[in-house]
Amino acid sequence: MSLRPDQQPTTRRITILTAALSACLLLGWAGSAAAQSLTIGPLSAPLVGGRTCPGDSDGDCLDDALEDELADLAAPVLFYDEDESCTAGIGGDPEHYPRQDFAQVRPSGWGVRDWPNESGGHTITIHYYFLYPHDCQHCFGIGGHQGDVERVSYTLRSNDLLTWTITGGVYRHHGTDPTNANGQQLGAVAARLGVSRPVVAVSQNSHASYITWAFLSEFLFLNSSGCGPDTSGLNVGLFTVCVDDCYCDSTNASLATCFAAGATDGLFEIATPQNLGEPERLRTDGTLKSEPDPNSQRPFVFTELDLGHGLNREFWSENVPGPEFAYFCGWECAAKDRPDDKAKCDTSAHGDRKCIGQLFGYLDDAHFDLEPAPPIVPWSDEYPHCDDDNDCLAGEECQRGLCTPW
Repeated sequence: MSLRPDQQPTTRRITILTAALSACLLLGWAGSAAAQSLTIGPLSAPLVGGRTCPGDSDGDCLDDALEDELADLAAPVLFYDEDESCTAGIGGDPEHYPRQDFAQVRPSGWGVRDWPNESGGHTITIHYYFLYPHDCQHCFGIGGHQGDVERVSYTLRSNDLLTWTITGGVYRHHGTDPTNANGQQLGAVAARLGVSRPVVAVSQNSHASYITWAFLSEFLFLNSSGCGPDTSGLNVGLFTVCVDDCYCDSTNASLATCFAAGATDGLFEIATPQNLGEPERLRTDGTLKSEPDPNSQRPFVFTELDLGHGLNREFWSENVPGPEFAYFCGWECAAKDRPDDKAKCDTSAHGDRKCIGQLFGYLDDAHFDLEPAPPIVPWSDEYPHCDDDNDCLAGEECQRGLCTPW
């Protein structure tokens, strides 16, 4: 079953009183020391129910329904530039279709089965994927493309598996290394905006994810139209059309004015993610569907949508029906228009033919283990290659079970 745009889950909007928001933003800032990390929950039940992993279908021992609950509660607020014209519902552009949100909720470390019986903190990471049908940023006719994948990740800690604290975040964007933020910084940005969720500043028409405005140490916020100190800088100072732009166009506009305008103009949205599950056991209990792969025990997993260019499929699984599906084209390229060996659609959409990399390549597959860590053993001649194999080190010691003896 495919979903039409009018059948997609309605994107939630934040209603913020402009006057109250402006007053809050004008109060000034006392420094990052006063900032508090964001607290998420409590959940309706502990995220891990015990060694039998009740409610889990994708092999991570986290209850599926509670994963969904946590991903919804921690989902970030996306704040769009006032000139955004490449996303349905933002800026009133009738030519483009809505963003599609997905998430992975993944445990970290060892012994996930035993989390309910252990004292001390437990860590998970939530990865949010914002899939846009199109990237409309052009630098003198170059840069736009069909399909656009943007990502942010948040690390959460909990002692009771019910209430979680966001301890850090990673924001990925164009042309530069990702931005890392600690929990206090994320909390400071949320407090500045008057929300209780993480905040994502979305670059105009290119949709890159930034933590916030330009800032210096101790969170000295500046009046700026830039997305942050890590703004893509390839053409900074030469062609401003090629620089990621967030918030207000005028560098003279105060942040209070900028946010007040955003609240009035409907530039805030909360992500509504579908849980993807584990890369090797993708969940197909929502808009993700599956079909048997005659050449593999793993099925094809895909999302099939009509986003104004006919009913098209984009594949999440590593295995695809053919090389022409090893690219993400934002549901804008029909199967018959996909060439075998090029990341370009034979048919132009909004003036662009280029597609981007396969969706599976964006998924997180960092190692975790349901069972406790094997015992640490000292260096011995039995494991002479341990120092050369990071996969079998725990600190500076060899870890039995990870190294193969010579």
